[in-house]
Amino acid sequence: MAKTCLRASVAVLLSIGLAGFVYAGQGQQISTPISGARQTAEDLGHDSLDILKMDIEGAEYAVLHNVLENSIPVTQLCVEFHHRWREIGVSRTREAISALRARGYRIFHISDSGEEYSFLGP
Repeated sequence: MAKTCLRASVAVLLSIGLAGFVYAGQGQQISTPISGARQTAEDLGHDSLDILKMDIEGAEYAVLHNVLENSIPVTQLCVEFHHRWREIGVSRTREAISALRARGYRIFHISDSGEEYSFLGP
């Protein structure tokens, strides 16, 4: 798994794919390697994630399911939901938010567009 590491003043930010994605448009196809959230945390020597930020073009629903199913503790979760896409729809976002709240996640910010949500973990 290729990792890109950017060092900030107090944090290490890693660019790691947590969901499979294939883009096929304008005659080109791009696919990304994937690793589950649990495996990523273990690879990095962690048993929890401080921040998980997602803008992954509709794959957020699968990643959130994986995080909740595997009981991976996340302190802060930032998600751009893609319910504006007809093939996804708002019901999937409602279900995801419901599942997060049932596990103790609390919303602390919603963007003006209603697509970006920030949660504090249990």
